[in-house]
Amino acid sequence: MKRFDITRHEPAISINDSFLLGNGRLGASVRGGAGREHVDLNLDTFWSGGPLGAADDDGEEPRRFLGPLREAVRDGEWARAEALAMRMQSDAYTQSYEPLGFIDWAYGDASTGGYSRSLDLARAAATVAYDSADGRVEVETFVSATEQVMVMEVSQPAPSSSSPEFRSPHPVRHERVELGGGDYVDIATGRAPSRVLPQYLGDVADAVIYDAGEPDADGLVDAGMGFAVAILVQTREVPGATGATTRILVAATDGFRGRSERPSADGEALSEQVLATLRGVAGATTEELRDRHRAAHAELFDRSDLRLVAAPDDSSSKTETDELYHHLGRYLLISSSRPDTQAATLQGIWNDSVRPGWSSNYTTNINVEMNYWPADVSGLGELTEPFTELVLGLEATGSRTAASTYGAEGWCVHHNTDIWGFSNLVRGLEPADATWSNWPTGGLWLTLQLWDHLDFAPRHDASLRAQAWKALAGSARFALSLLQPYADGTLAVSPSTSPEHSFRPNGDEAEFAVSAGVTMDQTLVLEVFERLLAEADAADGDDELLAAVRAALPLVRRPQIGADGLLQEWAEDWEPRARGHRHTSHLLGLFPGSSFDEYASPEMFRAARRALEDRVAHGSGYTGWSQAWILCLATRARDASLVEHSLDVLTDGLSSSSLLDLHPVDVETHPDGHLFQIDGNLGGAAGIVEALVQSQNESIRLLNAMPLRWYAGELRNIRARGGAQVSLEWDERRLVRAELDASVTRSFTVTVPAGDWVATVRGRPDDASIHFAAVGTDGERLATTWDAAAGETLVIRPAPGRSTRAR
Repeated sequence: MKRFDITRHEPAISINDSFLLGNGRLGASVRGGAGREHVDLNLDTFWSGGPLGAADDDGEEPRRFLGPLREAVRDGEWARAEALAMRMQSDAYTQSYEPLGFIDWAYGDASTGGYSRSLDLARAAATVAYDSADGRVEVETFVSATEQVMVMEVSQPAPSSSSPEFRSPHPVRHERVELGGGDYVDIATGRAPSRVLPQYLGDVADAVIYDAGEPDADGLVDAGMGFAVAILVQTREVPGATGATTRILVAATDGFRGRSERPSADGEALSEQVLATLRGVAGATTEELRDRHRAAHAELFDRSDLRLVAAPDDSSSKTETDELYHHLGRYLLISSSRPDTQAATLQGIWNDSVRPGWSSNYTTNINVEMNYWPADVSGLGELTEPFTELVLGLEATGSRTAASTYGAEGWCVHHNTDIWGFSNLVRGLEPADATWSNWPTGGLWLTLQLWDHLDFAPRHDASLRAQAWKALAGSARFALSLLQPYADGTLAVSPSTSPEHSFRPNGDEAEFAVSAGVTMDQTLVLEVFERLLAEADAADGDDELLAAVRAALPLVRRPQIGADGLLQEWAEDWEPRARGHRHTSHLLGLFPGSSFDEYASPEMFRAARRALEDRVAHGSGYTGWSQAWILCLATRARDASLVEHSLDVLTDGLSSSSLLDLHPVDVETHPDGHLFQIDGNLGGAAGIVEALVQSQNESIRLLNAMPLRWYAGELRNIRARGGAQVSLEWDERRLVRAELDASVTRSFTVTVPAGDWVATVRGRPDDASIHFAAVGTDGERLATTWDAAAGETLVIRPAPGRSTRAR
């Protein structure tokens, strides 16, 4: 088997088991049928709805409930606080990421044996091969970023006698157009719904609405953008062979014109766009299209690499699966998020439902952030550009929400958003509560992740840094408005919730979501304030803000440790509704944050580690994304056994046959009981790197939490915060060689497992060796300080005469 291939011996029965192809914009989910193919099509900008306007703002000013709500929280009147919080919720929801439709093509004979389908991650192509009654059949499919088309070519004994059919869940109009040279193109045009209510609301009236009105004179509409899909079929004989090849070229476009711009529903203009795309590629051979596609993909995919080798006596395939899972995550990010495209949704760019799970939107209380965890460490920093644009674009709508909901400056977003920049509180689920919606600090987390991206490449252009500062300053202003005096004289976020979880203040069955000073919110505020002050040189006329943050920071209530030694989830030592809850929000300071650091804050680190152990012991991690977060937390907690356990759960019970991440859902809405979500794949890919290389708080930590089953291996060109690049090799579970390349002049603390090591800086005199000393209290790690100059390389290897064998 090829290193980067996922091979299966049966076709997919749903999108969950399909092979996913994409170029960041056009997505294709390929089932791999024998003789008949089904391909679901998506565009990254194809959503229901339209730009937000004044009518989408909160009707009655929700901020009039804010004062009474805070008073109820201060008085411990939890039921009253909950009721007031729900009065602040709006009647609106995000819109839904929509499918274009699917292609159904009965291209040839059924299989008589020898069937296989494969996804080549390194070449970004899906293939099907099998024997038919007349001979061997081979099918190759790829989605080209250079040409903006999907290519599917069938090689078989006789040409295909049927044409592919495009079908859509949306009303469409079909026409056939002459392309020239005897080629004809089938075009389907239609419109997205003007509104789609979330799937979790169930079977409600008018859940999907289409606007029957005609576009204006410019072809524009208020909601319900248009789309066009075009399919060109071409057949040719194979020179010197008895068979023939038939290929289809597929192009698609939609009417999205920008977050605040009315979209187009001009079917004629959209048809011309897809025709122009096909005219540009119709004369190219498949070989030419394939070569350009592979070169563009390889430029990204080949930037880093990971090889894992199991022990000689290990007959399982778990280590091999771990490696493949990491590369699949990188592949999916490359395929779903590129410059000038939209950020990856809950399902990347792949969805086959008009009312997809959770609207296939951007869920900000973990999921959209997790999607980008593997980008920078894998050397794919430019793939975060769509995320950056998502965050920067939320300021306009988020500032209106901050003002109308909290009477606050700055900007905010709650637990989800969409392509149109939705930022309001959504109405809670029935029976009504506040656990889902009333979380005010989504913008703080998004901002921190934006700045985390800047940490990997300190030489970012001044324009991006200025925009990032504006987002950070807006988040800090909003955070200042949330802080209220707590009983002990500190400042705490109020109102405050721990995402999707609730507490039992009296230890009985009564549970509530809204309080003040929840650990996650306090951690976010502290890290935003600290980041703001650290980046103060980027401030332009924000002296008053800097002074306010400097004054508030010492007073901000710190996360607390409970009587049992566990990090508290809430400001008080309350009983959680579910000790095994899927969200581990209170541990954000461990990962992806850096507040609970093993060396900088050992007491908080121990409390966070114990809280993680408790969460896992009680069953947390039963969704893919939740287990991926546990994996990443385990790497920071330096718990190699939990890393291994998390990988087993992710790649076995929470993965489909094609290794796609699964989220358990209601079987009444999804017959197989699972929904594909991309966040677990991407978070898992990041966690595998974190087990080998970590970088936080100006340190680089090597082999911090490596599972025992990774007996040997090699990691190449991993990026670290601060502008360093790391490559390392290990054998018999012990470091053989590490090289750290510095792109800027700065100081790093480098930690390694205990042992006898020699560290030298390439190019310096021999007597400039760097020495290690014990760090921490368990004797398992050593540390050294590397005062790096730009262009230098630190080389670490075992001392001469020392074995690399694990003790």
